[in-house]
Amino acid sequence: MTKTAKIILWLLVAVIVGLVAYSVAIQDKVKAWNDLLQSQARIEELEKIIADAQFSYSIAETSKNECIESWDAQKEKAHDDAEKARLEIKELQGFLMSR
Repeated sequence: MTKTAKIILWLLVAVIVGLVAYSVAIQDKVKAWNDLLQSQARIEELEKIIADAQFSYSIAETSKNECIESWDAQKEKAHDDAEKARLEIKELQGFLMSR
């Protein structure tokens, strides 16, 4: 083999080794980029879960408050009805006593 052929062969080997090294370096960067994109997608997914949970919580809280208001109104009505019945009993008892 001539000296020129050896030099060309060594240059080709060096280029191939360089390309392999570059490929390995790029692969790590591509993997890191993919990991970054996956992490960002997961963050967005978790933020949506949080937003949905906050919305559900808000609905539950509103429903609870509506139930409490309804319950209080029912209690008040029951109390008023009982009070009216007590007053009517007193009136009727007074009427019976006056006879």
